[in-house]
Amino acid sequence: MDNNNQRRIEMCAKCKYYSHLNDDGVGHCVRHAPKPIRKRFVDGVYYATWPYVLAEFRCGEFAQLK
Repeated sequence: MDNNNQRRIEMCAKCKYYSHLNDDGVGHCVRHAPKPIRKRFVDGVYYATWPYVLAEFRCGEFAQLK
């Protein structure tokens, strides 16, 4: 398999850690625990979430769907 085909296969949309959110190709990567990403200035509370990713993104931790 050539390198371009491998890249298409290993995109987030085909990964078991991808959690689809909407029809625009946006989802969460749930590979690791949620991380605090923003602090509300009004009450000083941190909120945690998984990183937002696009379905066509790729990373080095791809895991094939079964």
